[in-house]
Amino acid sequence: MTEKPAQWPSQEWPVLWIKLTAMASLAIMVIFGLWPGLDLAVTGYFYSPADSFWVRQSALIETLRMGLWRLSAIMVLFALVAVVFGASEGWLGIPKRAWIYVVALYVLGPGLLVDRVLKQYWGRARPSQVLDFGGTAEFTPVYKITDQCLSNCSFVSGEGAGAMAFVIALLVLLPFWKAALSASAYRAAQGLALLVLVGAGWQRVGSGGHFLSDILMSYCLVLLVALGLQKLFFIWGVSGRV
Repeated sequence: MTEKPAQWPSQEWPVLWIKLTAMASLAIMVIFGLWPGLDLAVTGYFYSPADSFWVRQSALIETLRMGLWRLSAIMVLFALVAVVFGASEGWLGIPKRAWIYVVALYVLGPGLLVDRVLKQYWGRARPSQVLDFGGTAEFTPVYKITDQCLSNCSFVSGEGAGAMAFVIALLVLLPFWKAALSASAYRAAQGLALLVLVGAGWQRVGSGGHFLSDILMSYCLVLLVALGLQKLFFIWGVSGRV
């Protein structure tokens, strides 16, 4: 029996996940707001006055970090090529609407919401910039808009947002290739997605680039964008326009 091609997910499942993600985001703000010392405690595991942040001194970890950046860039490049030059029915076995979704996710999530709005105007200093870890700025809780950083600040994590966008894009595109992949390769790709999220967050916290709350909020916010887009794109597809 010929396996049916992957279909665009139902519009029903995002509703619950949007609510759950919104609740998770609020919970993170409340927990780290009531106990801001959690951020300092977690970061403190990776810091010593003598060696600063040891994670940032590892050439291997830095190579893996740049590798993730390149994977994300390749994902965006492929999506742009598919949108601009791909046939109307799609490219590489993937509908054009899915490629447009990937582009929209990166532009609205990591690009607009995270990089152009929150990181520019929230003003939260990075761990390596605060007094507790050898810097000169004051530590501020995650919920507080402040002036301890002027640009490209700690809240929220741009790399965390990019990692989440990459993972979501991978999980959206993978089902269209399921028939061409072995079961083990398909599971390995899904496992890679989880590893990327854990690894990206660990590296940014461990290197003094972000507090844990910055990472978790970046994941939640990009997921909210993704779920909202998913619902919009499902309705768009049902209408027959793509």
